[in-house]
Amino acid sequence: FQARGLPHIHGVSWISKDELMLREIEGDIMDNEVAALKLADDLVTCRVPQIDSGEEHLRKIVTEVQTHRHTNSCRKYNGSCRYGYPKLPSPKTLLAKPLKETESMDAEKISKKKKRATHVLSTAKSLLEDPDFDETMKLEDFYKAIGTDENEYVELLGISERGKVLILKRGLNERNTNNYNEEMILAWNANMDIQLVVDPYAVISYIANYMNKDENSTTPFLRQALFENAGKETKEKLKALKEAYLTHRQVGASEAVYKVIPSMKLKDSNISCFFVNSGFPQNRSLFYKKIKEEYE
Repeated sequence: FQARGLPHIHGVSWISKDELMLREIEGDIMDNEVAALKLADDLVTCRVPQIDSGEEHLRKIVTEVQTHRHTNSCRKYNGSCRYGYPKLPSPKTLLAKPLKETESMDAEKISKKKKRATHVLSTAKSLLEDPDFDETMKLEDFYKAIGTDENEYVELLGISERGKVLILKRGLNERNTNNYNEEMILAWNANMDIQLVVDPYAVISYIANYMNKDENSTTPFLRQALFENAGKETKEKLKALKEAYLTHRQVGASEAVYKVIPSMKLKDSNISCFFVNSGFPQNRSLFYKKIKEEYE
């Protein structure tokens, strides 16, 4: 439940070991970078189907539910979109990584490279945020407009501040499109954010932070529980923390209704429907069916 009370779903989809073996992926998925990027392209996309492409239904869904539109909420911190839109385009799916010192790159060269990346990518971001930006522009012209070429742009895009970050292949017209799976979105027909896990720890942290998104007033109770159990074993402290959290956490109106009425089913109804043929008898359609022998 979000802070304002709306229910939504987080989940993890596991890929079978047989499928990973067929793709020659063993151990940590990102230790098999080429195969992992191919897997990402097969599972996740931010593609906006072209008009008259024969995918009008998919295009309609993507443009309606997967396109980010700035609001006061997303810009409440320093005026920039806190969700990172518009996203930087990329001619291919790649894995961004932190720079490390090597024989050919010392600390000074790393610092210089980072400064260049900051300059080029911030210039690109500013261009993409321009209300008059021409999204039909070719990528080659985009590189020129920000003072670089494709090789350097891809190299700089592949630098992350910390940890590994998957960057999807993305056109200029897809700068505000969120990640999705083509089969899932046709079935779901609502917003989704499908991502390939490149850092298991980051996922655990993300889910834990989301669950505790609006729990500021719970902290004093957790501190009190720790204080009262200071001399006990770690297991007892954790038990006390758990009980304090479960009995003092904040609950929004929507969540309270869900918890109070556990049998509530939003997809069912207590109103039944009956077909009433209201047309004149002479205009009604008729069809015949075979009578079973025992009724002849």
